[in-house]
Order: sequence, then C-alpha cells, then structure tokens
Amino acid sequence: MINLCLGCDSSEKKTAVGNSVPLLDFEAFMENERELNLSEIADTIEYLELKTPDDLIVSYIQDIISVEDFWVIRSREGVDKFTKDGVYVTSFGRRGQGPGDYNVVFGVDVDRNRREILISDHGKIIFYDYDGNFIREEKWGSHQSIGFSDSVLWAGSPDVHVYKNTLYALNSAGDTIRQLENPRYGKQSLNEGNWRSGSQYQKDFYRYDDELFFNGPQSNDTIYKLSGVAYTPYLIWDMGKYKLPPEYEAWYSWDDFRQHAANYWGIPSVCESDRYLFFICQRFWTVGEVPYEHHEDNFRYMLYDKETGEGFNIVGKIKDDISFGPGLWPEWVIDGYGVSAIEWYTLSNRIEEGNYEVSSAAQAQFENFDDGTNELLILYKLKR
Repeated sequence: MINLCLGCDSSEKKTAVGNSVPLLDFEAFMENERELNLSEIADTIEYLELKTPDDLIVSYIQDIISVEDFWVIRSREGVDKFTKDGVYVTSFGRRGQGPGDYNVVFGVDVDRNRREILISDHGKIIFYDYDGNFIREEKWGSHQSIGFSDSVLWAGSPDVHVYKNTLYALNSAGDTIRQLENPRYGKQSLNEGNWRSGSQYQKDFYRYDDELFFNGPQSNDTIYKLSGVAYTPYLIWDMGKYKLPPEYEAWYSWDDFRQHAANYWGIPSVCESDRYLFFICQRFWTVGEVPYEHHEDNFRYMLYDKETGEGFNIVGKIKDDISFGPGLWPEWVIDGYGVSAIEWYTLSNRIEEGNYEVSSAAQAQFENFDDGTNELLILYKLKR
C-alpha cells in the first residue's frame, strides 16, 4: 500500500472529464487503494464544540448549511442557528402542535433570495426568517428531502415502488412542474407491507459553489445538477458487479435483500470541494452479526480528483497527520472546510482504543470536553 500523490501522473485508468459528463468506474475505484494524509489536502484542523444553553443538547447532526454569517444545523433535537464559531443563536421552530411547530423534520434548506429557512414536515412546508421567526406554512404534502434553487423547491423520494417520482420540482404555489420518474413506481412487491433500506449517512442533496446537486437515494447512480426548474446529469457511476439487482432491492423482497444485499454497494453521501469529490460508500446490508451496529467493513471512502480524472479507494479514511487523531472523512464541505461531526465520547473512545498520541494543541482542546459536551465539529481547512 502506498501513499497517494495527488499531483503525480498515473498510468491508472482515468475517467472522462471536460465537457462530457464524468463516468466513474466503481470497480476500478474499489481496486485502486491508496492511503491519504490530511496534510496533502488540508492545512489545519480544529475541533469545535457547539456551545448551547444548558437545556439544549445537540447530538446526531444530520445537516449543516452555511448561510451568510451563520450556520443552520439540523440535529436529532431540531433545527438551530449557530454563529460560525459554534455559538447557539436561536432555533427554527420546535416539536409541537402550535403555529410554526413541526412534528418531524424530513429536510431543511434555504431560500437565499427571500432570506427564508424551509423545513419539510408531515404534509407541509414551514417557513421562517433568518432570525427564527415563523412566517407561514404551506400544505404542499410530505416531502422526504428538499433542496431550493432559485424560486424552485426540489424534493426527493426514497427508492421504493409507492412513490411516483424520484425527484420533482414545486413552484411557489406548491404545484409539481418538473419530475424525474421513479422506475419502480407501480410495480408489485413480494413483501407484506412497505420495506426500504437506508443509511444514517444519507444525504439526498448537497451544495457546491452555490449550486444545488441531487445525489438521491443510496441506489441512485447519477448525480444531477439542479438550476431553477432544470436538472442535468453531472456525474454518473458505473457500479458494475456492485450494483444491487432489482430483484434484491428491499422494497421488492426483504428476504432476498437481507440474504444477498451485503454483496452490493450504494453511495449515500457525497460532498465536493474545488478539486475533489468525497464519497461515503456503504453496503446495502451489513456483514456484521448485528444488523444495526456499526461495522467498518460495511464502508468504503472514495475520492475523485476532478483535475486528473482519477479515483481512489482511501484505505482507513484520511490519516490525520496534523493533530494525530483518528481517521477522518468529510460529510460536508462548507466555506472551504471539510467538516465531520462526532460525539465526544465516540472520539475519546477511538483515541483510547487506537492509542493515538494526539498533538499538544488537540490535547489542550480535549481537556475542556466531558460527557456533557455537545457533538463536536471537526473542521479542516482544505488546500486550494
């Protein structure tokens, strides 16, 4: 195994780049294993504690959106506004039955033109201003994930047969004005009831360079760029032998899915910087004995170099050779930083179990953390 030299020439097979849509060969990526040091792609690393009132604990962060001089952070507890140095400002709604309250948060995004925060709830979209004040709600139905582009609200559906569209766009009246049809829609299932698979890392939408992209459900093999009402292919995966056959999909046969799906891979999460795309890849079913416990062999971490057209399977995540902590992988790219989220007890256990001798700068930060610490953000400044 060798270290990855990001600026070097390679005789490895390269994907198509330029004006054409890149076609990425998943099998080739899987075989092209490399190690990657953090210092090769980043200059600094910081462990940022989110500071909140005593009655608010932030855990299981699902999304972070950069808006002007603040972040919108969606977590298990709700949707909150933070300064960019991690200080709590206010919340956007809360669970309840009153005006501006929600039952469940399916998705969050921002209308930057109207300066509004949108939350997708059961049967409705709720709108708030940037200060957290409730503005209105629209009875536009339930949408499993959302993204906003210009004046258009895009929504995505899980990869099951009961949803007509995989991707669709709503106008300001809540009418569907564009759609990408779901090829599974209306087909007969062998299951009793509706079953589907999912990933804790699932992120249907992401942003790069102020543009909106749709990664879609885990089985999707095409990333689309969304601009207003238009959607165009941005990147396509050739999954080869790792593509889950339709007859093994969870919605069709849960029994066959559980028996066979560990042999196949999906891509639930992607984020993008000026040079790289970072992919979290996951088996559709675990190879571990306990289905819902973390098993690292269920994951692969792949990097695509947009400049050279090369793709790599990064072994053991990105090696932290700056603060000398456990391996890293970005879930978001925000304001030029790769960003990961982790609970302090998880990080501290990994440091202890892996016998990591972290840097004095990191150790000084860690001394301020304890069991009551909110989830941490790990930010690493990406090289340009």
